[in-house]
Amino acid sequence: MVATAQLVLGKLQDNDVEAGMPLLRPLHQELHWAFIRKVYAILTIQLLATIFFASLVVSVPSVGTFIKDSSFGLGLYIAVLVLALIVAIFLYCFQHSYPVNFILLGIFTLCYGFVIGMIAAFANGNLVIQSASVTILAVFSLTAYTIWASRRGQVFSFLLPFLITILVVVPVLAILQIFFPMGKVLDVIYSGILVLLFCALIIYHTAVMIKSNSYDDYIWASVSLYLSIINLFLEVLSFIFTLKSN
Repeated sequence: MVATAQLVLGKLQDNDVEAGMPLLRPLHQELHWAFIRKVYAILTIQLLATIFFASLVVSVPSVGTFIKDSSFGLGLYIAVLVLALIVAIFLYCFQHSYPVNFILLGIFTLCYGFVIGMIAAFANGNLVIQSASVTILAVFSLTAYTIWASRRGQVFSFLLPFLITILVVVPVLAILQIFFPMGKVLDVIYSGILVLLFCALIIYHTAVMIKSNSYDDYIWASVSLYLSIINLFLEVLSFIFTLKSN
């Protein structure tokens, strides 16, 4: 469901990255890179807040016990995800309204911090560290490449057919797994495809941010990248867990 929310919300943000616009207009170049720095500053705070809040959830024994042993654990997980989706819709509508946008952004980030904490409560600590390390390396590499390529005029229109194809394949695989369980092999394939999807989304949203001429879209630009990174981490965790499970 986390992945589904990301795919739905990510589409709201598209600013037509392949519209054929100049990469950076010379007169606006300094302001545009200030916009990019602002996006990454907000994104960094979001990720640090998520890590901190998730760590609190995991470190409090009573919370972990409630999540693992209580019959309300799954319901709470779904409720928080639904709340995050609702807040994200309001955030998209009020993204330019200060300070409402930052208040909603804080609530949205805390929701995902709680979700990550609940998932980490079930996972082995070593797996979480491994997944986080892989995610950090992947995000850094993908971001550095996209910025480097975009500044040299590279466009990423080739990603659109790739993303559309995966958006079709993923639900089909999920349905097949429900009615025709194929075990570990299909789970690995499914997680691997989603890892590729969120890597592509990081490239796509980074390219959109770099080519955007709207300097007031910093909130939604950070949210789009945040969701891609969080979901990449979750799918890497699922992929590694599936490979190591018996």
